[in-house]
Amino acid sequence: MVKPSPAFQFYPSDFLSDENVAMMDNREVGCYIKLICHCWKQGSIPVNMESLGLLCGEDESTMAELWANIKPCFRVKGKNRLIHLRLDRERKKQKEWRKKSSAGGKKSAELKAAKALKQRDSARVVEPKANRTLEPKVNSSSISISSPSSSIKELDTNVSNIDKVSKSNSNCPHEKIIELYHKTLPMCPQVRTWPDHLKSILRSRWKTKNQDSIEFWERFFVYVSHSKWLTGQASDWCANLEWLIRPTNFTKISNGSYHQNMNKTYKSMEGWIDAQR
Repeated sequence: MVKPSPAFQFYPSDFLSDENVAMMDNREVGCYIKLICHCWKQGSIPVNMESLGLLCGEDESTMAELWANIKPCFRVKGKNRLIHLRLDRERKKQKEWRKKSSAGGKKSAELKAAKALKQRDSARVVEPKANRTLEPKVNSSSISISSPSSSIKELDTNVSNIDKVSKSNSNCPHEKIIELYHKTLPMCPQVRTWPDHLKSILRSRWKTKNQDSIEFWERFFVYVSHSKWLTGQASDWCANLEWLIRPTNFTKISNGSYHQNMNKTYKSMEGWIDAQR
């Protein structure tokens, strides 16, 4: 059974500008926040006043009075449960992301296994050549002729392999990554222009091992979205794409330096990603 996600995204500006929230007094807001937390944890909340009062720490009659302004935020599901539509959308989005991450992880593991197998096969082919050059009965002239020949063949093979990797990694999909950044981090500054020096930085990131897939960048941006500091929830400053991809900043993000609110559970981006699968 897949563990439910421990958190959902909360946007203060959207919350405060919601017409339903604006009509609540402070006590009603407190009850509303408690109820959406219970709704996220359980998937739904009970519809009767006694149970709602217990969840909010209020008696039944007081809860009935407070409920008048809270009620429009929830929808009835079935006979005796209430759901929150925005939380349901968030839950569905996280489920789809975990599914994509799992598929990406399996694909990455398969590629690594195939690469390791290819390297082992290559080692078996090269090993007999090395043994033949060390046989004591072979004269020096035959060694001097055969050794450079075998080295050239190996060098040709290696250069060919490197060429293939470079060609595939050099096609950095700038537009797709920028589009993904806008979609996942709408609270961050939008990219208006993308000059050559920024293309070069992003291309370098793309060429790095395990970072050359759209799946990786989707996971990275979702991870960034959970940082209060990077998304402007802790101060007036908010990270932009240029800042996120610069080498020093990128390393700090990956190591969890800007996710102090999550560090008790997740020490790095990879730890957090593994927990979402």
